[in-house]
Amino acid sequence: MKTLRNTVIILSGILILMNFLPAPATAEPIVMKFGLAAPDLNPSFWATHYNYFKYEVERKSNGRIKVELIWGGSLGSPADRMKQVMMGQIQGADTAEGPIAQLFKPVQVFSIPYLFVDEYQAWRFYDGPFVKKINEEMRKKTGLRVLHWWESGGFKQWTNSKRRIKSPEDMKGLKLRVMPSPIFQKLVSSLGASPTPISFGELYGAMKTKTVDGQNNALSLVALFKWYQVQKYVTIDNHVYAVSSMLINDKFYQSLPKDLQQVIDKAQALTLAVNRGVSRYTDHVAIGALKTAGMDVYTLTSAERARCKAQAQGPVIDWLRGEVGDRWVDEMLQAVEAAK
Repeated sequence: MKTLRNTVIILSGILILMNFLPAPATAEPIVMKFGLAAPDLNPSFWATHYNYFKYEVERKSNGRIKVELIWGGSLGSPADRMKQVMMGQIQGADTAEGPIAQLFKPVQVFSIPYLFVDEYQAWRFYDGPFVKKINEEMRKKTGLRVLHWWESGGFKQWTNSKRRIKSPEDMKGLKLRVMPSPIFQKLVSSLGASPTPISFGELYGAMKTKTVDGQNNALSLVALFKWYQVQKYVTIDNHVYAVSSMLINDKFYQSLPKDLQQVIDKAQALTLAVNRGVSRYTDHVAIGALKTAGMDVYTLTSAERARCKAQAQGPVIDWLRGEVGDRWVDEMLQAVEAAK
């Protein structure tokens, strides 16, 4: 009985002391900042994509990771944001293959024109072993981990303010904006037009002032950013399947506990599916929207597209072989063929 009483006294004393002890500190969440190029417009293939990633990572990590999305290019150019990721100032960014080529040239093989028949072949390719290989090579060289290459609106199409384009001859004399990437300059010049590198944020103004006659981007971007106000003609030829990367700092990723790495891995896979679904839908409805807005929308016939391919693809491939070597070009072409 005495022993029981002593035990009760001791336990009571412990409980009283616990009431006076400070509460254990709640662990601060791990912050994962992404510097993003475009504004937070929903639904869109980029914003919906990153907002869903934020939701999924924070939910599945039970708040242990907090994802901060910094929109609208407020952290600088793609090169600026990549540098910030590499230095660990931010943990992630979105960057297309053009700017990445400044650090890792082989990604330019993704921009060989007239490769993919449709988006399904492109998806099989980007989910395949060659892209995993190129991602791993890039990670080792730059410290940038590619979670995935997301669909940046689907296939690039031409728009211009001058005339309907049905052949390379119709391209002659046109000044066409390209992203600051030499391979796109080679593509445009091979088709007979004059390439003009201009940043994405300055594109509308350049078309309005006639600094350039046209550009190439996914049709959903033409509709969303109202480029139909300064462009008249659309040519659908599916010349390049547009992608951008979800990049993160590899050291940051490796520093995470395994369970949180798995959270990010699973979230990015779901996010890619969301991106592709939204991208396909917005690309589909954009055609009708642009026609309603008064644009002349023309789809190349198979024969017309074959002529453009014959004129542009060879010179681009030859240039690439000198830029990145035969190995990357040949493996790219083999992987595309395997994805059919």
